[in-house]
Amino acid sequence: FPVTITTPDLNTNASIECIQTGKYLVAPVRSGIMLIDLRRALERVLYDESIAAFVKHPLHTQMLLFPMERALEKQEIRVLQSHLGLFEQLGFKLELQESTLAISGAPEILHEEGILGCIESLIVRLEMQDQQREDLAHILMVEMVRSSVKHYPFGKKLEMQQLIEQLFRCQEHHLSPSQEKIITIVRHEDLHQFLR
Repeated sequence: FPVTITTPDLNTNASIECIQTGKYLVAPVRSGIMLIDLRRALERVLYDESIAAFVKHPLHTQMLLFPMERALEKQEIRVLQSHLGLFEQLGFKLELQESTLAISGAPEILHEEGILGCIESLIVRLEMQDQQREDLAHILMVEMVRSSVKHYPFGKKLEMQQLIEQLFRCQEHHLSPSQEKIITIVRHEDLHQFLR
């Protein structure tokens, strides 16, 4: 599918044809072939959108048709009690009932299958962290975005085109929020080496 990419580092401002191969997008550019890791690209786009919203107001919550419950250890209860406001800011609707956590709502970027795993990851991160609120927000947002992307179905051309366009509007479009490369250019000279 064609995507118009406007970015000086790729020396192009034209429509280029992309091919989706599993979790990667492949596109020819002047200097060779560009590979885009779709999961990392989605992490970057979701992170940028979510962190901007998080700073201004709580993230949008999707109420659950059937609330979820999870038994908690004593340490987990302490972590949740001390960070309940942060979970609400992230878009969770939680209630502690003795040693049980009742979840009635979750951030809309999370798929239902990923909610419990995301909460577990966030609790683990909070147990390990003694950070400033800004650093903590970044760390928790990265965990939440990763949980969301795990259950994202890639495949529709229009969605992929929108994702790539959104990615190149991000200031840090080369790196995921966890500092992993999103885009790699395999130069023509390097391609020649593969075919020897």
